[in-house]
Amino acid sequence: MDTTKSPLERVLEIPEIIERVSAHLTRSTISSATRVSKAWYRAYLPIVWHTIDNGQHWRDHRFLEAIAQHGDLIRVLICTRYDEIDLLIPPPRTGHSPEQSVSLCRYLTSVVMPKTTSLNQKQHAQLIRQNPGLRELSLTFHDELSSTFTELVDAIGELKNLRRLAFDENKSLEASTLEKILQRCSRVSPDGNGSLQELSLGGTFYIKHPFGNGEDFASGVVSTTGESAHWTETNLSHDSDTPTKEPFAITTLHMDTVGCVQDLLLNLCSRFPSLSILSLRESAELYYGDGFPKRLARRCPQIKSLDISQTEDMDDDTIAELISSFPDLHTFIAEETRFGTESLNALVKHCRDLTVLNIASAYEMESAAMQRLLSTCWSLRSLNAWGVAYNAVEMMQEAHRLQKEQGSRSILTDGQPWACTGLERLTLNVIYSPPDESQIRNVYPPSRARRFLYDQLGRLNKLQYLALETSWEDHGDVSDRDNDDHYGDKKAVEIAEEALQDKMEQMRLAGASRERAVQDEEVDNNETWVDYSFKSGLRRLEGLKELRQLSLHGVSHNIALSEICWMAENWPHLRQIEYLPWTMDDQDALVILKYTAEHYPWIQFTEDD
Repeated sequence: MDTTKSPLERVLEIPEIIERVSAHLTRSTISSATRVSKAWYRAYLPIVWHTIDNGQHWRDHRFLEAIAQHGDLIRVLICTRYDEIDLLIPPPRTGHSPEQSVSLCRYLTSVVMPKTTSLNQKQHAQLIRQNPGLRELSLTFHDELSSTFTELVDAIGELKNLRRLAFDENKSLEASTLEKILQRCSRVSPDGNGSLQELSLGGTFYIKHPFGNGEDFASGVVSTTGESAHWTETNLSHDSDTPTKEPFAITTLHMDTVGCVQDLLLNLCSRFPSLSILSLRESAELYYGDGFPKRLARRCPQIKSLDISQTEDMDDDTIAELISSFPDLHTFIAEETRFGTESLNALVKHCRDLTVLNIASAYEMESAAMQRLLSTCWSLRSLNAWGVAYNAVEMMQEAHRLQKEQGSRSILTDGQPWACTGLERLTLNVIYSPPDESQIRNVYPPSRARRFLYDQLGRLNKLQYLALETSWEDHGDVSDRDNDDHYGDKKAVEIAEEALQDKMEQMRLAGASRERAVQDEEVDNNETWVDYSFKSGLRRLEGLKELRQLSLHGVSHNIALSEICWMAENWPHLRQIEYLPWTMDDQDALVILKYTAEHYPWIQFTEDD
């Protein structure tokens, strides 16, 4: 051990620590670190060269000189479509064979290749062969049919560790070429190489897919449109028996930004019985027909992750049927789709093991259905429901109905508590918008709805990210309203009043000292909604000990310096607050920023995530 170095210097030379530190540094800072000392040069140089985007450096003579010296440090190489990679494959030395030439970049694990043409095919194949440890490969063929690139295809087939293969934006890839590659790299049989597990065939939105309907690729059962030239909703595809072909070990399939008929998707999936992740993001012209979800489940019964974001041709009923066909789903992403109440109810009924749900900017759905999801889906870890407003009054009504139906009681929450206490990320838009009936307004005033929401959130003791957009649409003073009968929902009122009386009795019997202490600091008025102030009930969120990031986007907050101090003291992992300074008076924001920087420097204020 070098005793002339300080303990700090010795610690900063440990590779694992250097790697962690570098994750928080810019590329220019890391480059500067290589000039601090010889030890840091050796430690940081591989990080500098780990990922190279050729498009930014390819014509820089200094880069070309440096790559000759450090090319073997590159692990991820990203080329643009028309980059020349000749310098990575120098010509053979005099008297030596091509195999004996001095090659650069021999330890790549991931490559995005330039567009392959008949002229550069040999160089591309050689680059692949000089990197037998490749795990990820992305290719684009020129306009020639893929069957003309035999040398490149053979080089791909020699890779023994390839895990992901992408043929994005390929308008000339033939099914026979794909079959040949999969037979070499993704065989299920014991004597085959089954390393290839992820396949991407996206990016063909504006062109006719080169596979057509994929009928020649299908196995066991084939989806076909018969003699019709075009598939329409009135000309539904059907399944026909066909000889069984060898299955492949593909577990992840990306068909993002693809315009194709559903036959192609079904015929491709017939060869991937072990498929567990399927992405159809931004797909179009699929025209999902009757029975499509069940036919897909017949081919790929093990799907656990589905992404149908921004799809154009799937209505709420079809999405609900799709969910019902895959009860083992643990991830479902449906941003900007017609996902609605029927789909949400299907998740509640069939997918109790769901861990990730993203329905941001989806179709309008009932607030009661969201409450049912939160009250029953105990396994949920991440929920993004941004862009759809959920009414706190209707959620409370459903919480009371569930509580009465199940005969459960809780002194911690007003109504059935949320079961998803393992949530780590929550993005939700909750409004206060009571109905016109004065009875329900008086039973569910803003103060009670506010406590309901705070108490539910306060139980999420594993929450790390919280983005709660809040607004209210009640322009009257609930306390001044009379109790005349306006023919409201009497059953809902009775359930709510019964739940409130039951909770008060439980609190009296249990003491509920903490509840009284919290209420002493709250102002029980109906002019305040969820604004993260002490008066609105901020202290009820004391249980969020794991919270790291708080977003105030869409919140009419009333946060002062005292609230920031409380958050810093009670949420020990808090590191980031979004939008706070940009939604305050300049002087107040300056005070908070200055005081926080001095006393809680680990908390950063940002404009966006």
